[in-house]
Amino acid sequence: MSVSILDARAKLAAVLAPLDDDEPPLYDNLVDAIHPPCIMLGWRIPMIDWAGQTPCTAFGTLGLTLVGGRIDAAGGVEAIESMYDTVQRRLRADSQGWAMRTDGGIVRYEIGNVLYLACRVDVRVPLAVG
Repeated sequence: MSVSILDARAKLAAVLAPLDDDEPPLYDNLVDAIHPPCIMLGWRIPMIDWAGQTPCTAFGTLGLTLVGGRIDAAGGVEAIESMYDTVQRRLRADSQGWAMRTDGGIVRYEIGNVLYLACRVDVRVPLAVG
C-alpha cells in the first residue's frame, strides 16, 4: 500500500497522535518552541528515494525527533525510550507500510538556543508518484 506525498506527513501524524493526555504532544509542523517530552515530525533528506523503484512508486523519508527534555533535567533518557517504544509499536500496528530505518541515538539537540536530549528517527513509507 502506498500514500501520496501530499498525505504522508498527515497520515504519520494520525498514527502517532497522542491517545490521551498522558502521552507526549506531537508537533507535525515547524514550531518556534516546544514542551518536552514531545515528538516533532518533518521530512528528511532525501524526501523521496527514487532508487530501484518503478516510475510510479518510490519511498518517502519522514523524520521524527523524540525530545526527552532539557540536558539538565532528569528523566530525559527514559522519556525518549518510552516514546521510541510507542512509535515502533504504532508503526507496526498500522497497515500503511511504515518502516523505521535508522536512528541517531540519544544526543544533545539544540532548539531555540536550548539544549535538549533527543533521538532522531527516520521512517520510510511507500509513495504513489507519477
